[in-house]
Amino acid sequence: MRKKPLLAKALLFALLALLISLQFRAFPCLIPEVKAHPNEVTNVDTGLTYSSIQEAIDATETLNGHKISISPGIYYDQVRIDKSLTLIGSNPKTTIIDGRGTGTVVRVQADNVCVENFTIRNSGSNPMLDCGILLDYCFGSRIDNNNVVSCLYGIYVFHSPNSTLTCNNISENYEDGLWVYYSGNSTLVKNRISDNRYNFGLFGGSFSHFDNNITPSNTVDGKPIRYLVDVNDVVIQREMDIGILYLINSGNVTVNDLAFTRNGHGLFAWNLTNSLIENITASENNYGIYLQSSAQNVIARNNCPNNWVGICLQDSDRNVVVNNLTPNNEKGISLYKADRNILTGNTISTNLYGIRLFASDFNEAWHNNLIENTEQANLVNSHGNAWDNGFEGNFWSNYNGSDLNMEGLGGIVYIIDSSNQDCRPLLGTFFDFTARYREHDYNISVVSNWALSNFTFEPESRAIRFSVKNDVESDGFCRMRIPHALMNPNQISVRIDNGLTDLLHYNNSLFDDGEHRWIYFACQTSPSEITVIQLRSPLIWWPLFLSLVVLTACVTAFLVWKRRNSQSPASRAAKE
Repeated sequence: MRKKPLLAKALLFALLALLISLQFRAFPCLIPEVKAHPNEVTNVDTGLTYSSIQEAIDATETLNGHKISISPGIYYDQVRIDKSLTLIGSNPKTTIIDGRGTGTVVRVQADNVCVENFTIRNSGSNPMLDCGILLDYCFGSRIDNNNVVSCLYGIYVFHSPNSTLTCNNISENYEDGLWVYYSGNSTLVKNRISDNRYNFGLFGGSFSHFDNNITPSNTVDGKPIRYLVDVNDVVIQREMDIGILYLINSGNVTVNDLAFTRNGHGLFAWNLTNSLIENITASENNYGIYLQSSAQNVIARNNCPNNWVGICLQDSDRNVVVNNLTPNNEKGISLYKADRNILTGNTISTNLYGIRLFASDFNEAWHNNLIENTEQANLVNSHGNAWDNGFEGNFWSNYNGSDLNMEGLGGIVYIIDSSNQDCRPLLGTFFDFTARYREHDYNISVVSNWALSNFTFEPESRAIRFSVKNDVESDGFCRMRIPHALMNPNQISVRIDNGLTDLLHYNNSLFDDGEHRWIYFACQTSPSEITVIQLRSPLIWWPLFLSLVVLTACVTAFLVWKRRNSQSPASRAAKE
C-alpha cells in the first residue's frame, strides 16, 4: 500500500532534478563562477608561480622582457603593469580579469608591454578614465586578441604612441569602446568594436598624432572604419560601406550621402582643404561633424541630430557652414578658436546652446533659424563677429519685435549680449531652395511665418510653387528673393490658392540689387498653395505691332509707286 507514494516521490524528485539541469543549461549565468586558484600565474622565464597577476608583476625576480603566463580562471584584481612584460592568458574566453567595478582593470605604465588572450571586464565608473585597458603615457604597447566588455571605457590609448591593437573584441562598454588620444604612429588591425555608447574615436593636435595605420578591417557595429591619410581629388559616397570616416591631411575631397552613428566623431577631418561635405546624417555621436585645422571647405545640407555637438570647427578658418540641420544637441554649431567662417541658412533647434563661439573672431552668421534653444547664441572671448549681412539677419524664435515697414524684418535689434546684436532680425523662418533653369542653378529664398514645403520651379511657365500650412494666428507673410534670370522683375505676379485668396500689402519692388528682386506679400487666411509667376504682358507685343504697321504701309506705298511708274506716259495722260 505504501509503494505508490514512494513511487510518486521518486518521480517528483526526478522531475525536479531534470528541471534544475535544464535551468542551468538555459541560463549558464546561474552557474557559479570558478575562481582562480593559487599558483596559476607563472613567470615563464624564472619558472616561479604566484597566486595573483599583480604579485607576479611586482616580484623582484620579474624583470623587463619576461613573459607571464596566466592559466584559465577569474582573477579579481586591478592590474598595474610598470615593467616591460608580456602577459598571456590561456584563452580569452576562460582567462578573465575582473575589476569588481573599481578603478581601471589593466593599466599599462611601461614601454613595450604586451597583453594578450584575456577577457577584461567590470571597471569602475569614475569618469576620470576608469577603463578596461589604459595605455598611460607608454610606448610600443601590443594589445592582442582580448575581449573588453562591461567597462566605463573599453580601451583608452592615452599619450601612448607606436601602439599596436589587433583582433580585439570591444563591446558593451558604457562610454567609449576604443579611444586613441594623442598617440601617433599606432596600428589598428581587425578590431571589432560594437554596442558601446560611442564605438571609436581618435584625436590629436598635430600630424604626428594623426599619422596612423588604421585599416578597414577594423569595424564599428559591423561597418569598416575608413581612415584616410594624404588623399586628394576623390569622391566618397553612399556606395562605399563606411561606419566612421577620418580625413587626414587631404584636399579636394567630396563626401556625400552617408550616415554615421554612435562614435566619437561621425566624420572627422584634420587639415582638410577645398572640400565638400554634404548630405551626411550624423546622429548619436559625441561630435557629428568635426573639422580641425581645416580651411576653405563647404559643409552643406547635413543633418546632425542628438549628438553632444552637431557641427564643430576647431582652429579652422574660412569655411562655409550652410543649410544644415542641428537639432537636439548640447551645442548645435560650435566654433573653437575658429575665425572668418560663414554660418548661413542653418536650422539650429532645441539645443542647450544654438551657436557657441569660444575664442573665435570675425565670423558671420545670417539667414540662420535659431529655434527654441535654451541659449540661442553664446560667446566667450570672441570678438568682431557679425549677426547680419547688413541687409538681413537671422530668425530668433524668442524675438519680440514687430514689422513696422511691412517687409518681414523686425523694427528693433535682437540683443545677444552687450557686444553682439542682430540689427536686421527676420520675423519668419528662412527657407532656401534651388531652381534649375537652362542648365544653371539659381537660389530662391523665402522668409515666412508660415510653414512652407514642396518648393518647385516650372521652367516652361517660369512658375514658382510651394505649399503652405498656416500655424500662426496673425497675418501670414512671405518675403521672397527671386533671381532676374528666372523672372523679369517687372512682370512678377503672386496668386494665393489660384487667385481665390486676396493679397495684403503686396510690394513687388521691395528691393533690387541688380541680380535679384525682393518682393513682399501677406494674407489673413490660411492658404494651401502659393504661385509666383511671370506675367505675359500685352505691352511686349506693342513695338512689334507698330513695326508691322509701318512695314505694311511702306510696302503698300512702294507697290503703288511701282505700279504708277510701270504705266506708259500716254496711259497716265489719258487718265489725267
